[in-house]
Amino acid sequence: MTQLECQFSENLSVREVNIKSSPKNNGSSSIDSVPYLEELGINIIERPQPIQFFPNSNELVHGWSSYVQGFSANFVQNIINRYKTDYISPVIFDPFAGSGTALVQAKLNGYKSYGVELNPLLQFIAQNKLNTWDVGPDLLLKISKDLPLDKKTDAPSFLKSKKHFNPGVLVNLEKLKGGIDSFEPSTPQERKIKNL
Repeated sequence: MTQLECQFSENLSVREVNIKSSPKNNGSSSIDSVPYLEELGINIIERPQPIQFFPNSNELVHGWSSYVQGFSANFVQNIINRYKTDYISPVIFDPFAGSGTALVQAKLNGYKSYGVELNPLLQFIAQNKLNTWDVGPDLLLKISKDLPLDKKTDAPSFLKSKKHFNPGVLVNLEKLKGGIDSFEPSTPQERKIKNL
């Protein structure tokens, strides 16, 4: 029985017809879209690949700060590779830049990139991932060793629970944050180090 015959003989809604005629029990499967896609001449090629941020945790620059909703660098690189020969001078725009994975990957490939991100913390992270590559480890270590440990910046009250940090860890983080807050950069390079 065709969909049309089924609809007329039983006076069913379109959804009910789709469910009855679906090759999968109860319909609502991607297989239901196959006849429609064929009619439109669309052929979908499945190439599943991981897109989540987790694989970035071991990547240079990308792993500096994790972001659950971010793309993996490998996923972004696969997209860049797929389309890079289609353009003379590729420019990458990420309208939801997050922690900057697409922008960093563009930089690693030598492409201009632009990003927009509303979350100020993520903006800060992305900017530092992109703009601190010239910071040498020697100066970073020197400044970090000279930070005072007797200064303390209190953590927000919502962090003062064992759900977020072990109390001993939180005390150390407050001392570290106090030391960083007390450091006054005198050069653009030192400003980058403070941000890192």
